Amino acid sequence: MVVGIGLPVMAGAMLLARVFADLDRVAVGPVLGTAQARPRYQSAAPGAGVFKRVVAVIGDSQSWLDAMHALVKFIVSIFAFTVTVGWWAAALGGLTCWAWDWAIPRGPDNVDLNTMIGLGSGTGPRLLMYIAVGVFCALSLPMVVRGVALLQANVSRMMLTGVASARESAMKAPSGFIG
Repeated sequence: MVVGIGLPVMAGAMLLARVFADLDRVAVGPVLGTAQARPRYQSAAPGAGVFKRVVAVIGDSQSWLDAMHALVKFIVSIFAFTVTVGWWAAALGGLTCWAWDWAIPRGPDNVDLNTMIGLGSGTGPRLLMYIAVGVFCALSLPMVVRGVALLQANVSRMMLTGVASARESAMKAPSGFIG
């Protein structure tokens, strides 16, 4: 059962990871400004049986990197999404706080951030502080979004084309070089 069903399912999952890795290589190119080469995958000899083809997919190190990339990319994408949405929310919330601040109930023991950091208490200092935070987040938003996009692209580049790039560099290096 394990060999007859499990190995083909595993090979299918790795082939699916390879498809998503190819899509990510295409997406990474414009972010980094360079085309990403597709690495060479190990393949079975022409005319090989199904079992040898399955083993060739499972035995390929780049296929494992593609599968691992799917897991790592998920974690990095969650971080990038959270930072981007949070930054947008801070920018929009800060810039529009004058329109909705009145609707937030405040009790007698309520202390706002502007009071705690010594900017004074009341509506005016609170609105000025929140608007200043909104302006800062709005002005820095393109840099933050670009930063998380570069983080995602570089993680993908390292996992999806790093080994292939290292192999190409090693093949291009002059033989007999002693450094």
